[in-house]
Amino acid sequence: MLFPDSPETQLGMNEQAQDNFQTQDLALEHLIRVIKEEAEKDIHKQMQFDEKLFDKCMNQWNSYRQLHAEYVSNRYAGGSMQPLIYLSDMEKITKEKIESLSAEFEFLLRKINFS
Repeated sequence: MLFPDSPETQLGMNEQAQDNFQTQDLALEHLIRVIKEEAEKDIHKQMQFDEKLFDKCMNQWNSYRQLHAEYVSNRYAGGSMQPLIYLSDMEKITKEKIESLSAEFEFLLRKINFS
């Protein structure tokens, strides 16, 4: 078998997709927490960081993420694959956000060797 630990049932695949998404979502929450903490500590205020505006942006992005996953998984509505497609899209979009925030705040994160 190529993937010996891969789930063999749809339920197992859905559960794995949930775990994969949660892992990425926790990584995103951690990254956001680090960005906020480091931006607040930035003695020289080299970057203008508006936390309220950042939070508003993240809230709207989260709404987008959910809506996009609904859109992508809609063709499977009512089927057993729908949760897998929904969660896989949530995971993919979350990974993309982690990459974009890491690039956007690269200077700040580099100062603390965040990876």
